[in-house]
Amino acid sequence: MLVLAYITDSKSGVANATLYYRIDNQEVVRLKMNRTGNLYFAEIPPKRYNSAVTYVVRAVTRLETKACSKEYTYIVGDFHPLVITYIERVPANPTTTKPL
Repeated sequence: MLVLAYITDSKSGVANATLYYRIDNQEVVRLKMNRTGNLYFAEIPPKRYNSAVTYVVRAVTRLETKACSKEYTYIVGDFHPLVITYIERVPANPTTTKPL
């Protein structure tokens, strides 16, 4: 899942932003966010079905002022169900006799 954060600081400027996430309340993973202008981004890798992912974004200014987003949570789901598009029967016309 891609996490985007628009972060600005009109005084000293933003030094960096970090994405912190955890899966099912386990160990916290820390990812340095990449940047394009004031838009910061990082990707949480795919996780197993039904996992609870919780994350926050923390930013630090050049003067070491810190800010933290609220905490967000989502449950990993499969929102694109399988589609059966083709079925074939072999042999096409079964018989009761065994092949030689």
